[in-house]
Amino acid sequence: MTLELSLENQQLIALPGNIRKETDLQWLSLYKNQLAELPGWIGELKQLGLLNLGHNRINQLPDSIGLLQKLHTLDIGHNALTSLPYSIGDLVNLNLFIYASNNELISLPASIT
Repeated sequence: MTLELSLENQQLIALPGNIRKETDLQWLSLYKNQLAELPGWIGELKQLGLLNLGHNRINQLPDSIGLLQKLHTLDIGHNALTSLPYSIGDLVNLNLFIYASNNELISLPASIT
């Protein structure tokens, strides 16, 4: 069973804390909100395979993103990211898709180059 949660286009400014309890969550879409950051506990959602953060205001990702070992699809496009955490290189299954266009990235961490 795939556990999916879509909170698209809800004008969220913060990730609801009750999501933290959804440890079996495999698919999370936060597309087109007003999020400026992700909480560090995002790394506790260890079953996530897809994380859509596109079209928000996120300016940095927490280091804990590297704990999402099952993540194969990550959409971080259309945000305000200037850099990516070194831990993003720990996402060994992130070979299917990473979409990062329309950010302010200056360089990529050595962990993924």
